Amino acid sequence: MGMSYRSFYILFLCLGLAGCLGPLDVQEPVKPIGDFALGYAVVVGPDMVKGPMSRDGDPDQIIASVKQAIETHLEPLSGTQLFHVAVKIEGYVLAQAGLPLLVSPQSALLLSVTIWRDESGQKLNSVPHQITVLEGPSERTLIGSGLSQSPDEQLENLARSAALQIEAWLRVQRSTEDWF
Repeated sequence: MGMSYRSFYILFLCLGLAGCLGPLDVQEPVKPIGDFALGYAVVVGPDMVKGPMSRDGDPDQIIASVKQAIETHLEPLSGTQLFHVAVKIEGYVLAQAGLPLLVSPQSALLLSVTIWRDESGQKLNSVPHQITVLEGPSERTLIGSGLSQSPDEQLENLARSAALQIEAWLRVQRSTEDWF
């Protein structure tokens, strides 16, 4: 399912909400999620769409950054059953410099996530889970990350936030669907 420009415009209207979130602490060690252990993180973006008012991004770099963040964040989990995290990057926005306090563009990623059980090769979710990743709020992103961060810094922030959101979703699935 491709991402349309209409979806990006709707997302862009919601990006201002990112400033209302609390700070994200990505330095905390990850607590176990049942018997989950990361097998592979597979990240693709064959139809990745650049959102409106976005800086140019290198799709290969975006894919590599998200893959590395997922692996770095989830590999320490010490379960005994392997699961694979498959991510399709649908689109991205790397905020450009805007007018401070009037137009504070925020960066975002749109992802579809599927979890696969290694032992049986079965998908745990038949419909990919959609995640909208907004950059983590900080004093450097309050007035728009396009003003205070390079595209590489924006991408690193988004990739870390993506790994955290995937972890949070896995925890919900563990408690509601008895995964892992």
